Amino acid sequence: METSLEDTVFNVSPDVIDSIKLEASSLPPQKEKEVKELSKVIGNKFIEIYGEFMPSEKKAMTNEIPHKILVLPKESFIDYQKVWVKNNATNNPSVQGYFTIKGNVIVVDEEKVQINSERMNRFGAKEADILSGVIAHEAAHFLENQDLSKIFKELGASFYAKNILSKLNKWNLVSRNDLQRVLVYKNLVEKIGSNVHEVFFGKDTTDESKYKIYGYLNNIRDELEKLFPMK
Repeated sequence: METSLEDTVFNVSPDVIDSIKLEASSLPPQKEKEVKELSKVIGNKFIEIYGEFMPSEKKAMTNEIPHKILVLPKESFIDYQKVWVKNNATNNPSVQGYFTIKGNVIVVDEEKVQINSERMNRFGAKEADILSGVIAHEAAHFLENQDLSKIFKELGASFYAKNILSKLNKWNLVSRNDLQRVLVYKNLVEKIGSNVHEVFFGKDTTDESKYKIYGYLNNIRDELEKLFPMK
């Protein structure tokens, strides 16, 4: 049987990322520099807001984010998603980016970011706003504890991305469904406390804390099924 990259535990080095960019990326050098600078700002903002809830290794990982981002044209975006992500959703028009657990890489669809930038430009949004939203969401996945439930991690990624964008004075251009996920996570934090952040980022890995969160989510299962119809 063929083994995909998703089945192999490894961490892609910045040198490999640079090689992939040479092969598949169409970004000009100045644009590539802008992406790195933007992702560095986002990583720093994660530390500023949530650093106290992160273990030391996750704090250090924020420095890796600028070197772990691939902004690819549509065909390459789909090709890499097919290889790197199990159960990939290549036909989902709302997917502007994804994070690969195996490899620790954030991949962004250049074409969708441009399209959404043009669509929202009349409201005052810039391409950096759209790109920031994608990077912030996937950066949350980059920093999360991978051993948690998928639904909890998705709720958290939406919540943290929104807060990061707000602190950076960026437009938060997401769907109504995504905003509802943010509200669910906000209610979770209000109900259980800031320990939710420690569980998400992996500072607290105790079963007691994890299952307290899962118990809350189980009590709102009907609401979650509407927010995650395909899960």
